[in-house]
Amino acid sequence: MFTECWQTKKRGTMGGIIQSMYFVGEILTAGLIYLFLSTLGHDLGWRPDTSRSAWSAS
Repeated sequence: MFTECWQTKKRGTMGGIIQSMYFVGEILTAGLIYLFLSTLGHDLGWRPDTSRSAWSAS
């Protein structure tokens, strides 16, 4: 799909952008995990509170 949208001389740029998004996602995920664990603690920061979840049985 991308090869049809991008010009032949710019396909290397397109491949680099797509590959860099992997690292951006990794950094963002690590940052969010740190944020939730540091603010909510290990009990609530890692797993959702299932006692108030809409998915838990009533």
